[in-house]
Amino acid sequence: MNIVDFRADVRARSERFATRLEHLETEEATKHSLVLPFLEMMGYHIYDPTAVRPEYTADVGTKKGEKVDYAILQDNKPVILIECKKYRAPLAANEANQLLRYFGPTKTARIGILTDGITYKFFSDLQAPNTMDDTPFFEFNMLKANDEQVSELFRFTKDEFSTDEVVDTARGLREKGKVKRFLEGELVNPSQPFVRFVVEQVHEGRRTQAVQERYERNIKEALRQYIAERIESRLQSAADAEREPPPQAEPAPEVEAAAGASAPVAVERDALLIIKGIVRDLIGDVRRLHLRSLTKYCAVLLDDTIRQPVCRLYLREATLRIGFLDEKRHEERVDLEDLDSLYDHAQRLRDAVGRYLAAPAGAEASES
Repeated sequence: MNIVDFRADVRARSERFATRLEHLETEEATKHSLVLPFLEMMGYHIYDPTAVRPEYTADVGTKKGEKVDYAILQDNKPVILIECKKYRAPLAANEANQLLRYFGPTKTARIGILTDGITYKFFSDLQAPNTMDDTPFFEFNMLKANDEQVSELFRFTKDEFSTDEVVDTARGLREKGKVKRFLEGELVNPSQPFVRFVVEQVHEGRRTQAVQERYERNIKEALRQYIAERIESRLQSAADAEREPPPQAEPAPEVEAAAGASAPVAVERDALLIIKGIVRDLIGDVRRLHLRSLTKYCAVLLDDTIRQPVCRLYLREATLRIGFLDEKRHEERVDLEDLDSLYDHAQRLRDAVGRYLAAPAGAEASES
Protein backbone atom coordinates (compact mmCIF):
# COMPACT_ATOMS: atom_id res chain seq x y z
CA MET A 1 0.00 0.00 0.00
CA ASN A 2 1.39 3.43 -0.90
CA ILE A 3 0.37 6.82 0.46
CA VAL A 4 -1.56 7.81 -2.69
CA ASP A 5 -3.75 4.69 -2.56
CA PHE A 6 -4.14 5.08 1.19
CA ARG A 7 -5.41 8.66 0.86
CA ALA A 8 -7.93 7.53 -1.75
CA ASP A 9 -9.12 4.73 0.54
CA VAL A 10 -9.52 7.13 3.48
CA ARG A 11 -11.63 9.48 1.34
CA ALA A 12 -13.83 6.64 0.07
CA ARG A 13 -14.39 5.15 3.51
CA SER A 14 -15.05 8.57 5.01
CA GLU A 15 -17.98 8.99 2.63
CA ARG A 16 -19.33 5.54 3.51
CA PHE A 17 -18.90 6.12 7.25
CA ALA A 18 -20.93 9.33 7.03
CA THR A 19 -23.95 7.42 5.69
CA ARG A 20 -23.90 4.96 8.61
CA LEU A 21 -23.81 7.32 11.58
CA GLU A 22 -27.56 7.80 12.11
CA HIS A 23 -28.00 4.02 12.42
CA LEU A 24 -25.40 3.46 15.17
CA GLU A 25 -27.14 3.05 18.52
CA THR A 26 -24.80 0.66 20.35
CA GLU A 27 -21.11 0.08 20.92
CA GLU A 28 -21.26 -3.20 19.01
CA ALA A 29 -22.77 -1.45 15.98
CA THR A 30 -19.96 1.10 16.16
CA LYS A 31 -17.34 -1.65 16.20
CA HIS A 32 -18.77 -3.54 13.24
CA SER A 33 -19.69 -0.52 11.09
CA LEU A 34 -16.76 1.80 11.80
CA VAL A 35 -13.87 0.38 13.86
CA LEU A 36 -13.33 -2.91 12.02
CA PRO A 37 -13.48 -1.21 8.59
CA PHE A 38 -10.98 1.35 9.90
CA LEU A 39 -8.56 -1.42 10.95
CA GLU A 40 -9.06 -3.11 7.58
CA MET A 41 -8.22 0.21 5.89
CA MET A 42 -5.03 0.28 7.97
CA GLY A 43 -4.01 -3.06 6.45
CA TYR A 44 -4.69 -5.29 9.47
CA HIS A 45 -6.31 -8.69 8.87
CA ILE A 46 -9.41 -8.27 11.01
CA TYR A 47 -10.51 -11.92 10.71
CA ASP A 48 -7.10 -13.33 11.69
CA PRO A 49 -6.84 -13.70 15.51
CA THR A 50 -3.05 -13.81 15.25
CA ALA A 51 -3.18 -10.27 13.82
CA VAL A 52 -6.26 -8.67 15.42
CA ARG A 53 -7.49 -10.19 18.69
CA PRO A 54 -10.98 -9.10 19.81
CA GLU A 55 -11.79 -9.03 23.54
CA TYR A 56 -8.11 -9.31 24.40
CA THR A 57 -7.56 -10.50 27.99
CA ALA A 58 -4.56 -9.63 30.14
CA ASP A 59 -4.67 -10.15 33.88
CA VAL A 60 -3.93 -6.94 35.77
CA GLY A 61 -2.83 -7.43 39.36
CA THR A 62 -5.62 -9.06 41.35
CA LYS A 63 -8.20 -8.35 38.62
CA LYS A 64 -8.72 -11.28 36.30
CA GLY A 65 -10.54 -11.57 33.02
CA GLU A 66 -10.86 -7.87 32.14
CA LYS A 67 -10.82 -7.28 28.42
CA VAL A 68 -9.80 -4.53 26.05
CA ASP A 69 -11.83 -4.43 22.83
CA TYR A 70 -9.04 -5.18 20.34
CA ALA A 71 -5.31 -5.85 20.38
CA ILE A 72 -3.09 -5.62 17.31
CA LEU A 73 -0.50 -8.38 17.56
CA GLN A 74 2.99 -8.86 16.21
CA ASP A 75 4.72 -12.18 16.90
CA ASN A 76 1.72 -13.04 19.09
CA LYS A 77 2.43 -10.05 21.35
CA PRO A 78 0.18 -6.98 21.64
CA VAL A 79 1.68 -3.81 20.18
CA ILE A 80 -1.50 -1.68 19.90
CA LEU A 81 -4.47 -1.76 22.29
CA ILE A 82 -7.84 -0.35 21.20
CA GLU A 83 -10.74 0.65 23.45
CA CYS A 84 -14.03 1.39 21.68
CA LYS A 85 -16.97 3.52 22.75
CA LYS A 86 -20.34 4.03 21.14
CA TYR A 87 -20.36 6.66 18.41
CA ARG A 88 -20.57 10.15 19.98
CA ALA A 89 -19.76 8.82 23.45
CA PRO A 90 -17.32 11.06 25.36
CA LEU A 91 -13.64 10.33 24.76
CA ALA A 92 -12.35 12.18 27.80
CA ALA A 93 -9.21 11.11 29.67
CA ASN A 94 -11.18 9.07 32.24
CA GLU A 95 -12.64 6.98 29.40
CA ALA A 96 -9.12 5.66 28.70
CA ASN A 97 -8.83 4.02 32.13
CA GLN A 98 -9.10 0.49 30.75
CA LEU A 99 -6.31 1.18 28.28
CA LEU A 100 -4.26 2.67 31.11
CA ARG A 101 -4.64 -0.47 33.25
CA TYR A 102 -3.49 -2.77 30.45
CA PHE A 103 -0.66 -0.66 29.14
CA GLY A 104 1.90 -1.49 31.83
CA PRO A 105 1.27 -5.22 32.28
CA THR A 106 1.36 -6.01 28.56
CA LYS A 107 4.93 -4.60 28.38
CA THR A 108 5.02 -4.84 24.57
CA ALA A 109 2.16 -2.44 23.75
CA ARG A 110 3.46 1.04 22.92
CA ILE A 111 0.29 2.50 21.40
CA GLY A 112 -3.21 2.77 22.87
CA ILE A 113 -6.18 4.00 20.83
CA LEU A 114 -9.45 5.33 22.27
CA THR A 115 -12.18 5.70 19.64
CA ASP A 116 -15.86 6.19 18.96
CA GLY A 117 -15.38 4.93 15.41
CA ILE A 118 -14.91 8.39 13.92
CA THR A 119 -12.39 10.07 16.25
CA TYR A 120 -9.25 8.07 17.06
CA LYS A 121 -7.07 9.26 19.95
CA PHE A 122 -3.56 7.79 19.99
CA PHE A 123 -1.70 7.43 23.31
CA SER A 124 1.82 6.24 24.13
CA ASP A 125 4.22 6.15 27.09
CA LEU A 126 6.36 9.20 26.34
CA GLN A 127 6.44 10.55 29.90
CA ALA A 128 7.18 7.30 31.76
CA PRO A 129 8.02 3.85 30.31
CA ASN A 130 5.13 1.34 30.38
CA THR A 131 2.75 3.97 31.77
CA MET A 132 0.27 5.39 29.29
CA ASP A 133 0.26 9.19 29.03
CA ASP A 134 -2.83 11.09 30.17
CA THR A 135 -3.08 13.01 26.90
CA PRO A 136 -3.02 11.69 23.31
CA PHE A 137 -0.10 12.54 21.04
CA PHE A 138 -2.28 12.40 17.90
CA GLU A 139 -5.97 12.65 17.05
CA PHE A 140 -7.53 11.60 13.77
CA ASN A 141 -11.09 12.28 12.62
CA MET A 142 -12.36 10.21 9.70
CA LEU A 143 -14.74 12.95 8.58
CA LYS A 144 -12.47 15.99 8.93
CA ALA A 145 -8.93 14.82 8.16
CA ASN A 146 -6.66 16.74 5.80
CA ASP A 147 -3.82 15.28 3.70
CA GLU A 148 -1.21 16.02 6.37
CA GLN A 149 -3.18 14.13 9.02
CA VAL A 150 -3.74 11.21 6.66
CA SER A 151 0.02 11.09 6.07
CA GLU A 152 0.58 10.92 9.83
CA LEU A 153 -1.98 8.11 10.15
CA PHE A 154 -0.19 6.21 7.37
CA ARG A 155 2.75 5.68 9.76
CA PHE A 156 0.54 3.35 11.81
CA THR A 157 -0.61 1.10 8.96
CA LYS A 158 0.43 -2.54 9.11
CA ASP A 159 3.16 -2.27 6.49
CA GLU A 160 4.61 0.94 7.94
CA PHE A 161 4.28 0.23 11.66
CA SER A 162 7.56 -0.46 13.41
CA THR A 163 7.88 -0.90 17.16
CA ASP A 164 11.47 0.39 16.91
CA GLU A 165 10.31 3.69 15.44
CA VAL A 166 6.91 4.18 17.05
CA VAL A 167 8.21 6.20 20.01
CA ASP A 168 10.08 8.55 17.68
CA THR A 169 6.92 8.97 15.64
CA ALA A 170 4.74 9.53 18.71
CA ARG A 171 7.16 12.01 20.26
CA GLY A 172 7.41 13.98 17.03
CA LEU A 173 3.62 14.19 16.66
CA ARG A 174 3.24 15.23 20.30
CA GLU A 175 5.83 17.98 20.01
CA LYS A 176 4.38 19.29 16.74
CA GLY A 177 0.96 19.40 18.40
CA LYS A 178 2.37 21.48 21.26
CA VAL A 179 3.98 23.94 18.85
CA LYS A 180 0.74 24.29 16.85
CA ARG A 181 -1.29 24.97 19.99
CA PHE A 182 1.28 27.54 21.13
CA LEU A 183 1.16 29.34 17.78
CA GLU A 184 -2.65 29.27 17.75
CA GLY A 185 -2.66 30.87 21.21
CA GLU A 186 -0.20 33.57 20.15
CA LEU A 187 -2.29 34.30 17.07
CA VAL A 188 -5.43 34.89 19.15
CA ASN A 189 -3.77 36.65 22.09
CA PRO A 190 -0.02 37.38 21.76
CA SER A 191 1.79 36.96 25.08
CA GLN A 192 4.19 39.53 26.51
CA PRO A 193 7.28 37.31 25.94
CA PHE A 194 6.23 36.79 22.32
CA VAL A 195 5.69 40.52 21.81
CA ARG A 196 9.10 41.28 23.33
CA PHE A 197 10.73 38.71 21.05
CA VAL A 198 9.15 40.27 17.94
CA VAL A 199 10.10 43.79 19.02
CA GLU A 200 13.71 42.69 19.55
CA GLN A 201 13.82 41.25 16.04
CA VAL A 202 12.21 44.07 14.06
CA HIS A 203 12.41 47.34 15.98
CA GLU A 204 15.34 49.68 15.46
CA GLY A 205 16.02 52.09 18.27
CA ARG A 206 15.09 52.15 21.94
CA ARG A 207 12.57 49.54 23.04
CA THR A 208 10.49 51.56 25.48
CA GLN A 209 7.24 50.56 27.13
CA ALA A 210 5.34 52.73 24.66
CA VAL A 211 7.01 50.89 21.75
CA GLN A 212 6.11 47.57 23.34
CA GLU A 213 2.46 48.56 23.72
CA ARG A 214 2.29 49.87 20.15
CA TYR A 215 3.65 46.62 18.74
CA GLU A 216 1.33 44.60 20.96
CA ARG A 217 -1.65 46.24 19.24
CA ASN A 218 -0.25 45.60 15.76
CA ILE A 219 1.19 42.08 16.03
CA LYS A 220 -2.18 40.31 16.13
CA GLU A 221 -3.39 42.13 13.02
CA ALA A 222 -0.07 41.58 11.25
CA LEU A 223 -0.29 37.83 11.92
CA ARG A 224 -3.84 37.66 10.60
CA GLN A 225 -2.91 39.62 7.48
CA TYR A 226 0.06 37.37 6.84
CA ILE A 227 -2.08 34.22 7.06
CA ALA A 228 -4.77 35.76 4.85
CA GLU A 229 -2.17 36.71 2.25
CA ARG A 230 -0.71 33.19 2.27
CA ILE A 231 -4.16 31.67 1.75
CA GLU A 232 -4.95 34.13 -1.04
CA SER A 233 -1.61 33.38 -2.70
CA ARG A 234 -2.27 29.63 -2.65
CA LEU A 235 -5.78 30.09 -4.03
CA GLN A 236 -4.41 32.30 -6.81
CA SER A 237 -1.72 29.73 -7.62
CA ALA A 238 -4.38 27.02 -7.83
CA ALA A 239 -6.50 29.20 -10.13
CA ASP A 240 -3.49 29.97 -12.34
CA ALA A 241 -2.65 26.25 -12.53
CA GLU A 242 -6.15 25.47 -13.81
CA ARG A 243 -5.68 27.93 -16.66
CA GLU A 244 -2.26 26.60 -17.65
CA PRO A 245 -1.50 23.27 -19.36
CA PRO A 246 -0.40 20.64 -16.83
CA PRO A 247 3.40 20.47 -16.38
CA GLN A 248 5.33 17.32 -17.18
CA ALA A 249 5.37 14.92 -14.30
CA GLU A 250 8.47 15.21 -12.15
CA PRO A 251 10.29 12.26 -10.63
CA ALA A 252 9.07 11.25 -7.19
CA PRO A 253 11.10 12.91 -4.43
CA GLU A 254 14.02 10.80 -3.34
CA VAL A 255 14.25 12.14 0.17
CA GLU A 256 11.43 12.26 2.72
CA ALA A 257 11.46 13.01 6.43
CA ALA A 258 9.61 10.88 8.95
CA ALA A 259 7.07 12.38 11.32
CA GLY A 260 8.75 14.41 14.01
CA ALA A 261 12.24 14.31 12.46
CA SER A 262 14.21 16.86 10.49
CA ALA A 263 14.88 16.47 6.79
CA PRO A 264 18.03 14.53 5.84
CA VAL A 265 21.15 16.66 6.06
CA ALA A 266 23.70 17.15 3.28
CA VAL A 267 26.06 14.40 4.44
CA GLU A 268 23.18 11.88 4.41
CA ARG A 269 22.17 12.90 0.92
CA ASP A 270 25.79 12.51 -0.21
CA ALA A 271 25.88 9.05 1.36
CA LEU A 272 22.71 8.12 -0.54
CA LEU A 273 24.37 9.10 -3.83
CA ILE A 274 27.29 6.77 -3.07
CA ILE A 275 24.95 3.89 -2.16
CA LYS A 276 22.96 4.45 -5.35
CA GLY A 277 26.16 4.12 -7.34
CA ILE A 278 27.03 0.88 -5.54
CA VAL A 279 23.69 -0.84 -6.23
CA ARG A 280 22.70 0.87 -9.48
CA ASP A 281 23.24 -2.18 -11.68
CA LEU A 282 21.02 -4.27 -9.37
CA ILE A 283 17.95 -2.04 -9.24
CA GLY A 284 18.23 -0.15 -12.55
CA ASP A 285 16.22 2.90 -11.44
CA VAL A 286 18.12 4.51 -8.54
CA ARG A 287 15.00 6.50 -7.62
CA ARG A 288 13.84 3.33 -5.91
CA LEU A 289 16.19 4.20 -3.04
CA HIS A 290 14.84 6.69 -0.50
CA LEU A 291 15.99 8.33 2.69
CA ARG A 292 13.72 8.48 5.73
CA SER A 293 14.98 10.68 8.53
CA LEU A 294 14.39 9.75 12.16
CA THR A 295 15.60 11.24 15.41
CA LYS A 296 18.69 9.05 15.83
CA TYR A 297 19.47 7.92 12.30
CA CYS A 298 18.50 8.10 8.64
CA ALA A 299 17.21 4.92 7.01
CA VAL A 300 17.96 3.99 3.40
CA LEU A 301 14.89 2.15 2.08
CA LEU A 302 14.17 0.30 -1.13
CA ASP A 303 10.87 1.46 -2.68
CA ASP A 304 10.33 3.77 0.32
CA THR A 305 9.02 1.06 2.63
CA ILE A 306 10.35 0.24 6.08
CA ARG A 307 9.92 -3.42 5.25
CA GLN A 308 12.92 -3.13 2.89
CA PRO A 309 15.71 -1.37 4.81
CA VAL A 310 19.06 -1.35 3.04
CA CYS A 311 20.96 0.23 5.92
CA ARG A 312 20.84 2.89 8.60
CA LEU A 313 23.11 5.95 8.52
CA TYR A 314 24.41 7.51 11.74
CA LEU A 315 26.16 10.56 10.31
CA ARG A 316 25.17 13.45 12.59
CA GLU A 317 27.71 12.79 15.35
CA ALA A 318 31.48 13.04 15.47
CA THR A 319 31.80 9.27 14.87
CA LEU A 320 30.22 8.21 11.57
CA ARG A 321 28.53 4.80 11.50
CA ILE A 322 26.49 2.59 9.22
CA GLY A 323 24.02 0.02 10.55
CA PHE A 324 23.15 -3.28 8.83
CA LEU A 325 20.06 -5.31 9.78
CA ASP A 326 19.86 -9.06 9.38
CA GLU A 327 16.68 -10.98 8.58
CA LYS A 328 15.72 -11.03 12.28
CA ARG A 329 16.15 -7.25 12.54
CA HIS A 330 19.31 -7.48 14.63
CA GLU A 331 21.50 -4.49 13.88
CA GLU A 332 25.27 -4.33 13.54
CA ARG A 333 26.81 -0.86 13.54
CA VAL A 334 30.17 -0.28 11.88
CA ASP A 335 32.35 2.82 12.22
CA LEU A 336 33.22 4.80 9.09
CA GLU A 337 36.31 6.97 8.68
CA ASP A 338 34.50 9.07 6.08
CA LEU A 339 31.86 8.67 3.37
CA ASP A 340 34.35 7.01 1.03
CA SER A 341 34.45 4.14 3.55
CA LEU A 342 30.98 3.19 2.32
CA TYR A 343 32.69 1.54 -0.65
CA ASP A 344 34.35 -0.85 1.82
CA HIS A 345 30.88 -2.19 2.59
CA ALA A 346 29.67 -2.37 -1.00
CA GLN A 347 29.04 -6.12 -0.88
CA ARG A 348 26.90 -5.90 2.26
CA LEU A 349 24.84 -3.11 0.69
CA ARG A 350 24.39 -5.15 -2.49
CA ASP A 351 23.45 -8.23 -0.44
CA ALA A 352 20.79 -6.23 1.41
CA VAL A 353 19.22 -5.02 -1.83
CA GLY A 354 19.55 -8.43 -3.45
CA ARG A 355 17.66 -10.05 -0.57
CA TYR A 356 14.54 -8.02 -1.37
CA LEU A 357 14.86 -8.42 -5.12
CA ALA A 358 15.05 -12.19 -4.70
CA ALA A 359 12.07 -12.38 -2.31
CA PRO A 360 8.82 -13.77 -3.79
CA ALA A 361 6.13 -11.21 -4.60
CA GLY A 362 4.21 -10.28 -1.47
CA ALA A 363 6.80 -11.76 0.88
CA GLU A 364 7.37 -9.72 4.00
CA ALA A 365 10.82 -8.35 4.65
CA SER A 366 12.41 -7.13 7.84
CA GLU A 367 11.27 -3.81 9.23
CA SER A 368 13.57 -0.88 9.67
